[in-house]
Amino acid sequence: MGDVTGDSVRPRVQVLLADDDSAVRSFFQIVLRQQGCEVTTAKDGDEAVALLKSRKRFDILFTDYVMPGHDGVDVLAISMQVQPHARRVLMS
Repeated sequence: MGDVTGDSVRPRVQVLLADDDSAVRSFFQIVLRQQGCEVTTAKDGDEAVALLKSRKRFDILFTDYVMPGHDGVDVLAISMQVQPHARRVLMS
């Protein structure tokens, strides 16, 4: 559900957060949700790619650089093909 501002409903920003470190995922998930984002997490590059290829649309992708399976560079490259509208952040 979106945020209500006046008479309009603003949709939440859809974020995909991919990191193999559970503490990092938890921290960023808390911060992003406090900012009103809808956050979907992936524990590795393979899960991130599967989510990117699903029907869910993401506005922003945060991905760790080094992860099992697909690394962050692979995830970014695939995201550019399947969700070209999304903004991307590569974390290290």
